[in-house]
Amino acid sequence: MTFGSYISSKTFFKSSRKFTLLILKISIIGTILSTLIMLLSLSMVNGFEAEITEKAVGFQGHIQVRSLDLNTSKELTPFEKMDSFENWVKRQENIKSIYPTIYKHGIAKSNMTNEGLIFKGVGKSFNSDFFEKNILYGRFPKYSDTSDNLSCIISINTAKTLSLDTGKHLDVFFIHEGKVRRRRFDIVGIYSTGFEERDEKLVICDLSVLQRILSNDYRYISAYEIIVPNLSQAESISQFIDERIDYSKTAVSIISDNTVLFQWLKVVHSNIYLILILVLLVASINMATTTLILILDRSQFIGILKTLGLENKEIIKLFLRHGLLVNFIGFSIGAILSLLVIIVQNKFQLLTLDSSIYYMSYIPMKLHLSYFLQIFSLLMGSSFFTLLLPVRLISSLRPSKVLRFS
Repeated sequence: MTFGSYISSKTFFKSSRKFTLLILKISIIGTILSTLIMLLSLSMVNGFEAEITEKAVGFQGHIQVRSLDLNTSKELTPFEKMDSFENWVKRQENIKSIYPTIYKHGIAKSNMTNEGLIFKGVGKSFNSDFFEKNILYGRFPKYSDTSDNLSCIISINTAKTLSLDTGKHLDVFFIHEGKVRRRRFDIVGIYSTGFEERDEKLVICDLSVLQRILSNDYRYISAYEIIVPNLSQAESISQFIDERIDYSKTAVSIISDNTVLFQWLKVVHSNIYLILILVLLVASINMATTTLILILDRSQFIGILKTLGLENKEIIKLFLRHGLLVNFIGFSIGAILSLLVIIVQNKFQLLTLDSSIYYMSYIPMKLHLSYFLQIFSLLMGSSFFTLLLPVRLISSLRPSKVLRFS
């Protein structure tokens, strides 16, 4: 440790002058608030995007392989299962799973009213984690590939509309090729994902039951749904598959199928980047202003150091070091507070939302360690370059003047 560093470390944060200590405290509080705003803003956007993506993927997978036609309804055109295609997809390293499904319109009848619903048939290979996570009452049924299972789960909205509950029956009429088929399902679970636009009419049932409505065997399905490692790969993998399947089929990624939703998420991302830039700019100006005030306030101390033989660059290093130290202290406290807020919000869901607008009932927060490191690097880097401006004033301070008027 140099002589100047030793003297500075003993006096800088232990000043008897109330003004100096007040300026330091204000600077630290400013850095804490800046860190809180940046980290919490990022965590809310990331949590929001992760939650929306999880729900969208939970309903239809990352990629759908379906018939290429002009059908725009939710009841997709059925086609015969493609075993060779299914086996080929399973061999691809960048694909996690594939499962067949059927979408079929049905009219549910109860003592209170009739309701049009969309039935999604799934089999043993379907990953039910998403729906099991959102079950409010009851359980998710266990389906097999060897027998029909009339168990189903309905959304909380459907349950309220039809005055139904777990343990009751759901009478449904399906129409196929001009013929009416009746099925009586057993309600074993009620779910709510908060994604009201999707789960309002959706019923999850056994794939085999719907297959028997389409034909006398189990060869027909409406689509294959494919799960890939992450959303960013969905578009490229869907194009890869689309180029290798029969001309009468098409592979559509979840991004292409929900353009408005994912464009909206991009807009949210662009807005958060603007907020981060503005907060970072304010934090840097705050640090530069604080350093300038401290330099003017401690001009006598600078004059003494120069009289003792310290060069300008050594004194500049001292103020840079202490400015960055103030930032580090503020960032550390802000990061800890941010982590506590994220943990409390995710556990107790204190900040709520209107699920009919935002597709969720509370504000989810998610933050990776990399974001802490990125914010820390940006904060320290911007502060360092901003501090270079006020510390240049040190070179113009002459000991003979500052000591004469102190």
